[in-house]
Amino acid sequence: MKIRYCILTLNQFEWVVDQHLPSLDPSLIDGVHVHISEVGTLTYNNAAVADPFDVPELVTQMNRFTAFKISVSLNNLGVANGWNHFIKEASRDGYDAVIVANDDIILTQVWWSALLKK
Repeated sequence: MKIRYCILTLNQFEWVVDQHLPSLDPSLIDGVHVHISEVGTLTYNNAAVADPFDVPELVTQMNRFTAFKISVSLNNLGVANGWNHFIKEASRDGYDAVIVANDDIILTQVWWSALLKK
């Protein structure tokens, strides 16, 4: 089963990069998709960021995964619309399952085992 892990974020970009992405185990999922809403107001380390790819820590996290996708919107997609976006993209990209997570969490190995029944 091919699994994509998805994170929708509005104002937690720094947390996603520094805490959430490092908590993911690349051996348990086949891809990651992060959607950043209101990208025009993006900050990292208290500095404005014009492009998420300008953040070296994000690039480091991206390189840990076989497949990593970033999408952005200038406006807030909203939660339901963001989830639908993830499902459509994952289906189009050939994934069998989608895990949609809040942006402000950290998953431990115990949670991964329970979630994926391993």
